Amino acid sequence: GDECVKPSTAPRTMKYVIFCLLALVFVAGLAVKAFSALPTVDGRCLITKQSTEHHWRVIVPLLMLTACVMLVISNTMPAATMRVYLLFDDADAIPIKDLDQFSVVESMTRLWQSGAKLLAFLIGCFSLVFPYVKLLVCSCLLFIPMTDRTRGIIALMVDAVGKLSLLDAFALIVVSILGTFKLHFTGGIGAAMFIELEVGFQAFVGGTITCMLIGHLVVLLHHGAAQPVCVEEAEKASLPDTLPLIQLDSSMPENMENMGKHLKRKVVIFASAFFALGLALSVGCFMTFSVLEVEGLFGWFLNYLHETNLRVNSEDEEFDVGTGNIFTLSVMTLGHSLGFETPAHTKLWAVQMQAIYFAFTVVFVLLYIVVGIVQCLWIFMNPKMNTHKEKLVLLKFIGSTLFAWAAVDVFVIGAMVTIYEMESGSFKYTSPFFTKMIHGLRSSLEIPGDGDVIMALRPKLCAGAYLTSLTSLAFVGIGVQFIRFLGRLQAAPLEESNSAQQEAQQDVRLQVLSQQEASPLVSAAGGRSLDPEQR
Repeated sequence: GDECVKPSTAPRTMKYVIFCLLALVFVAGLAVKAFSALPTVDGRCLITKQSTEHHWRVIVPLLMLTACVMLVISNTMPAATMRVYLLFDDADAIPIKDLDQFSVVESMTRLWQSGAKLLAFLIGCFSLVFPYVKLLVCSCLLFIPMTDRTRGIIALMVDAVGKLSLLDAFALIVVSILGTFKLHFTGGIGAAMFIELEVGFQAFVGGTITCMLIGHLVVLLHHGAAQPVCVEEAEKASLPDTLPLIQLDSSMPENMENMGKHLKRKVVIFASAFFALGLALSVGCFMTFSVLEVEGLFGWFLNYLHETNLRVNSEDEEFDVGTGNIFTLSVMTLGHSLGFETPAHTKLWAVQMQAIYFAFTVVFVLLYIVVGIVQCLWIFMNPKMNTHKEKLVLLKFIGSTLFAWAAVDVFVIGAMVTIYEMESGSFKYTSPFFTKMIHGLRSSLEIPGDGDVIMALRPKLCAGAYLTSLTSLAFVGIGVQFIRFLGRLQAAPLEESNSAQQEAQQDVRLQVLSQQEASPLVSAAGGRSLDPEQR
């Protein structure tokens, strides 16, 4: 008897707006790059520097506008829906009822009211406030004049912590996996409860990734515009690795050769640390991160179905009973569940989320470690280098970009805080009537848990969580030090300068010889000129 509500067209309209803005950025950037000349005037701001080409002056502001629109959409549109489905073996799932729907702002408010204040505070800071602050800071870096040192410190700092905005995304992904259940009955039917991610979450992920891309572009423009530090200033620095990356030869002073040895020693330490981190993270990703136990009346129902299925399918009389409400999760199985624990009509979006999850938690982390080892080997194997500024800028940009996109530390924070907060509350509100009824059923049913609730999730952290968290902390510390190490390297093309001096000296010698050949040779004895034959 309920009246059918027509589906809203707002989500589709918002998607069209986002696609149009992204298409505008792409077309405008290509058009300006194709028809504009190189800048000839060096301005005071980063956006007007001679090294900042015209197409970047158009693309970066348009990307900032697109990111702002995405973030506003994510704060106003629904982010997730808890929906119950009827399952069939030979047909698509049919939605029965929407249990709950919330946006990013509503999720933060409900978490705070339910007692999960730490998770609500982290989501509010890094997912609601920080993206807008980052856009404002990037605007200041582009349009306000400042020194290279000040701009570099702010740009690298904002770019490095930009991945913290993914905290809400990882927390919601963990909740969507922990709160998804499927029940299969005899006869080819079943029931399922999915937490589906809506357009608000999609806009939030897109806006966060766009903000991270803007931070990388600002860092790239800064590296191109920053003036190299001269050797005299670098020698006065307090830390040894502030010296430029220069060519070592026999004519250089002894202190410069010592600095070259110090440089080699540093890259060996970084390469060894990266290898140990890669090994530890690879092992931790496959270890059990959390064990989830479903308590309450729903937990008893899962155990009952597990026992019934074993009795039907098992030929032996002995079988395990009481484990249908316990699930084990690791970093890899959690991402694997994103692509399968979802209804058929959202498979494409689930696959996209699965790719984003694995990219930020596994792929970019291992790629940063591998590239870091390769960069260390390249520096170690080339003690006599004549590095051009463009190559050095690319070296720094690759390192800072991969580190900013490697978000395993953010995932660990979001997952551990989410699991910690879920241990202290009920997943679904239980009315007093059902509480009294469940309390009466405990005398005849083995209901797991002490609470008289319909369903409560009790996740527990395991050894994989602690190993992953420790290696993530080490990854952040080593990664920051390696980015600082790359940022302090400066190009000093001494080989070109030495060759230029040698060419100038050779030109002077040739001029002297030509003058001597043109002038008559005078005899030391008689002072007479020599004939051409005597010459």
